[in-house]
Amino acid sequence: MVFGNFTVESGKALPLGATLTERGVNFAVFSRHATAVTLILFESDKPESAFKEIKLDEKISRTGDVWHCFIPGLKALSCYLYRAEGPYLPEKGFRFNSNKTLLDPYAKALTDNSNWDLKACVGYDPSAA
Repeated sequence: MVFGNFTVESGKALPLGATLTERGVNFAVFSRHATAVTLILFESDKPESAFKEIKLDEKISRTGDVWHCFIPGLKALSCYLYRAEGPYLPEKGFRFNSNKTLLDPYAKALTDNSNWDLKACVGYDPSAA
């Protein structure tokens, strides 16, 4: 079970992605323009699974453009997503939307996505200029 008493440590910026160690899991994701990053841990891969949101502290969990943290005791096959805050300036290519969850671009595996409504995954209006 993911939840219980757990702590969040600052972790390391490298390697990118979720890295399993003997002590737990280190999470690291690159985002040059994010103003905040939240790690979302799930109890299972079921859609109704309980979750815990952990907002990363910029002072201790950001090295350059990499956001990171370490969760001692977390095991292999833990499910997680990210949420990122930042500017919404489509003309400059920025489409941050803190209401949308994000896959880890460095993920080594994904759960079954057959029940996803992929049209609802878009964080912007595709018909807008």
